[in-house]
Amino acid sequence: MTRTVLLALVVVAAAAPAAGAAPVAGAAVPPGAVTERLLACHAGADSAARYLTVTASMRSLPGTARMRLRFDLYRRLPGALHSTHVAGPGLGSWNDAALGVARLRFRKTIANLPVPGIYRVVVRYAWLDATGQSIAGVRRVSLPCFQPDLRPDLRVGGLTVAPGRDPETRTYLVVVRNDGRSPAAGFEVALRLAGGSPPPATVPGLAARARREVSIAGPRCQTGEPVRVTVDPDHRVDEAVEDNNVRTFTCP
Repeated sequence: MTRTVLLALVVVAAAAPAAGAAPVAGAAVPPGAVTERLLACHAGADSAARYLTVTASMRSLPGTARMRLRFDLYRRLPGALHSTHVAGPGLGSWNDAALGVARLRFRKTIANLPVPGIYRVVVRYAWLDATGQSIAGVRRVSLPCFQPDLRPDLRVGGLTVAPGRDPETRTYLVVVRNDGRSPAAGFEVALRLAGGSPPPATVPGLAARARREVSIAGPRCQTGEPVRVTVDPDHRVDEAVEDNNVRTFTCP
């Protein structure tokens, strides 16, 4: 099942006593006045395992009364030319240092990243004077964090109709594939026939890039009638692709 995933943010900020970005406005920002670093980029099949962590710091400039910085997240889909802005709690808002602080440091983890995507964090830095007017501003762009879709991808590979226990029954042999990049936990395989739907078969799991033949006993289908096969009908498995779980065959 494809889930709507929200961004979860964990922010740790620290301000300490005195101690290639293009200027945005105001005075020139000397080298070393700001830092930005992508510390971690972790991919996973489960949404909670997908996150990135960045750090950013800035030091006071002459005439500075207050410093502030903000984080913006951008996602580019594979094959796309442009990135799109990603909204989320704690993103796109300014984080202010206390008055008189000489250095501001932030460490931010952005988790539950939707997949697939290539993510970058834009960090914006601003220096304000005692009246709140801007003295200077710069921005830095992080290294890319690639998040591939590692979820399983179940699909129906084929159907064979074999003789059953008696002339009025048939054995339906369904080939189930997992074309995804991680194993799938337990799921069911269901049939829909004109003469009635038999109980679904249970599959305990399926490894990545693997296939399995599933046997389901049911009533005899008539030649030319549709036989509808559904993998994971109750959406137990969070998959990379959900629209390939159903396939209809013609009874031979």
